[in-house]
Amino acid sequence: MSSDDRLWDRWEEVDALLDRALDLPIAEQVPFVRAECGDDAELADLVVRLLEVDAADGEPLSPSDSVLRGAFSDPLQAAAGPLVGSLAGAYRLVELIGRGGMGLVFRGERADGAFEREVAVKVFHRDPAVAWLADRFALERQILATLNHPGIAQMLDGGVTAEGRPFLVMELVDGVPIDRHARERRLGVDDKVRLVREVGEAVEHAHRHLVVHRDLKPSNILVTVEGPVKLLDFGIAKLLSPDPLDESGSVTRADRRFATPEYAAPEQLLGEPVSTLTDVYSLGALLYELLTGLRPYERRDGESVLERMIRGDEPTAPSAAVVGSDRDGELSRSLGGDLDAILLRALQTRPESRYPSVGAFLDDLTRYLDGRPVVARGDARWYRARRFARRHRAALGAAGGVFLLLAGSATGLALQRAAVVAERDRAEAAAERAQLESRTSRVVTAFLVDLFEASDPAAQRGDTLTVRALLDRGVERVDRDLADQPLVRSELLLALSDVNLRVGNIDEAGRLATRA
Repeated sequence: MSSDDRLWDRWEEVDALLDRALDLPIAEQVPFVRAECGDDAELADLVVRLLEVDAADGEPLSPSDSVLRGAFSDPLQAAAGPLVGSLAGAYRLVELIGRGGMGLVFRGERADGAFEREVAVKVFHRDPAVAWLADRFALERQILATLNHPGIAQMLDGGVTAEGRPFLVMELVDGVPIDRHARERRLGVDDKVRLVREVGEAVEHAHRHLVVHRDLKPSNILVTVEGPVKLLDFGIAKLLSPDPLDESGSVTRADRRFATPEYAAPEQLLGEPVSTLTDVYSLGALLYELLTGLRPYERRDGESVLERMIRGDEPTAPSAAVVGSDRDGELSRSLGGDLDAILLRALQTRPESRYPSVGAFLDDLTRYLDGRPVVARGDARWYRARRFARRHRAALGAAGGVFLLLAGSATGLALQRAAVVAERDRAEAAAERAQLESRTSRVVTAFLVDLFEASDPAAQRGDTLTVRALLDRGVERVDRDLADQPLVRSELLLALSDVNLRVGNIDEAGRLATRA
């Protein structure tokens, strides 16, 4: 049997090991493969052969990149050679354009002359000894038939070739992987968030049809020339509805083998039941990589991703992960706070600790983009006030210059009105005075936090002395004008203490907190 025939027959094993090897430094790849294969010299030789072709190509091939470049595809072209020019239903296979654990992907064209159309044709491996391949083909076709969304590559046809190989005819997507698109376009943080939100909308559509994708990674998400994203490859997707075929032990075990560890949820790698929360994790891993250039769990010191998860390692917060490569700190500041909280929640090891659905995850991304408080940060009053300030920064910036006058006026009006009411009816005056104090407290506190959040040097690179001068003036005004309103005075002193703490004036923060 030729080496090309052996490559075809053992492609599932070769592909899985190749992906793992390509994730390592070049010097470690071949030793890793030899060690993993043990006495299986044939498997080691096949993988090493592909690694050598990759090295000769001059640039690393990402294991998440399913598009085969010319130099890398030579061995696969030999294996796929007999299929080029053959028919898959009404379509002729023109050239090999991709690979997967369960088959090869060809560019196809309509062969019967009825009309012109280019398509992608996924041809499954033919191996009578592996019955689950036929089962998986049937399941993937069943899944794709239920999905109709502009963000999901559409299935057009399916069947079995004259040689007995199952195939699927898919929409041919002219695009590039999402990570490459973000890199080449130099997208900013918010644009990357919008891109993942668009992916999430397609995933949410699948979930509404009881389909979990289970393999969300950059190579399965293409950004088209026109701009929209397209979600590809439901090859290891799972139906959540009871289905004897989907629950087949052989299919389930095989699907686990083909999952991509760097994007797979812990329950997936452990062979535990999956749910829509599995895709929440993978979307979080995808956004994490787009924003930081790193994966939540990188192989380290010979440990696999799963080993690190089992040991209890938590992903590094995105803002901390980029510190080494973020010279001016701008990216770290952009990721800190809301995005840290959103991603760390999506990437929780325990499914029940993540967002309860993809929709909830997308809602929080939308809140972040709109400048509204995100659920992942909780419901603290100071945090919600800060987000309000950012959302209305221009208006509050103009108001900042007259803040102290406004605070004084509000207090004066409250006192004057309370005095008039007191002359008329002391009991009614006391009640209304309490209400006025409460309202004044809430309004003035919000203005204080908003004003000093806009002046926060960590966010605006402003002058710390200017901020502290404003804080000192605020304390003076509180002491002078609110001495007879203890409730309002106490709440404002606490707010001033909080702002002092956030600008690094720790001693003053403690002093004000004690006074409050």
